[in-house]
Amino acid sequence: GKKVGGRGWVGGNWTGAVYLACDMGPDAVPDVYVYVGAAWEGDLRLTALTKSGDKNVVKFNVPGGKYALTLTGMAIRNGVLVCSLPKQKQLMFVDAKAGKILGSVELADPRGLAFDSQGRLLVLAGKKLQRYALADVRKEVKLPAPEVLIAEGLEDPKHVTLDTAGNFYISDAGNSH
Repeated sequence: GKKVGGRGWVGGNWTGAVYLACDMGPDAVPDVYVYVGAAWEGDLRLTALTKSGDKNVVKFNVPGGKYALTLTGMAIRNGVLVCSLPKQKQLMFVDAKAGKILGSVELADPRGLAFDSQGRLLVLAGKKLQRYALADVRKEVKLPAPEVLIAEGLEDPKHVTLDTAGNFYISDAGNSH
């Protein structure tokens, strides 16, 4: 029950690492062991934690003030970082190696994100779990038609992850919370 370590202010002053994502793709950016993301005072702050220290990936400001931005999910594969931005009703795609925003796509009520072992993007959108087989988003940022994996039974899903066997685990803040 004793805390033996920790980090503070990852991504800037007063910024906490609310979301973590690890790139398990075959073309992951070398030397990065985890990415952290936070929305703070209208900024989206994405940071790579490396063996040689923290590296800013993107700091993006959303007009509209302190509460204009919320981050509800983050996933990365092969250096492409995806962020859920529900107030903007968007998924934002970032080239983590180049440190640049590739673009965004509209999506109603985006929440938790994960990549499966085949590189398909899992997205909690509203009360559904959808899967997307993405093309090369470095060339064109767009979503193909989703494969709906779970269409009912979720009340207020927040996050999704997978185990090594490919099973989904979804945190649901509804009555089953």
